[in-house]
Amino acid sequence: MIRQRLSLFAVVLLLASAAAAQMAPPSAPPVFTYVAEWNIPRAQWADYRAFAQSAQPILDRLVSSGTLIGYGTYETFVHEIDGPTHGTWWTASSIANLDKARVELLKLTPTQGQLQAKHRDYLLRSLIHKGSSVKTGPGFLVVSYNLVLPGKGNDWRQLWEKNQKPIFDELVANGAITQYGLDVEQVHTSDPNGRYVWYTTSGPDGVDKVGAALNAANEKRTEQERQTITLQVAAVSDGKMHRDYYANVTAYAHK
Repeated sequence: MIRQRLSLFAVVLLLASAAAAQMAPPSAPPVFTYVAEWNIPRAQWADYRAFAQSAQPILDRLVSSGTLIGYGTYETFVHEIDGPTHGTWWTASSIANLDKARVELLKLTPTQGQLQAKHRDYLLRSLIHKGSSVKTGPGFLVVSYNLVLPGKGNDWRQLWEKNQKPIFDELVANGAITQYGLDVEQVHTSDPNGRYVWYTTSGPDGVDKVGAALNAANEKRTEQERQTITLQVAAVSDGKMHRDYYANVTAYAHK
């Protein structure tokens, strides 16, 4: 009798699991982004812009065919001594599709500035990726780098999703930003605890709208709530390692 009850219980569990699997929404496809950056001498910036313009038809075609989800070419807005001056990103739902784009871009003749420049690549994976459909055009890119303390990745993400994600979702809905994401390195070339929060807008005025929205949300909180959030974030991340990056996007598109 006990075995029969256990068997019946096992069957019920299996049926319940199958039903839950049918009811659960399908998991979102993965989103990967390849980023290529250069520190190009100022005298050769115009040459690189011409190169980026020659890459645009290739990337547009790959977005239209479904190989890519999106792409962007950009120029640094706030320069650092040894930081990147120019870059290109392209996004896909598989690393294989990222590589298809990379192979196509490698067919282009690099500029002399690229050949002489320091070069840096990233391969990122999105924990969160959301955006609206964008036809090819100029824009603006903002990236916020945060270093999470070891073992605190889930805690940091929960805080971000609770306090920031609803604001970014609303900004996408009202058109203030065109896309945003929370990324980690798929290929670790720097600290694996790094987190990249980024967004794009149709222009630098979008950055002002984001700032206004974040300030408005913060003002609605009580002083106690603001202090609590500050302490919670400090407990899971190294604030001294926070960095920001702004760039003028010369062309981008997103499905």
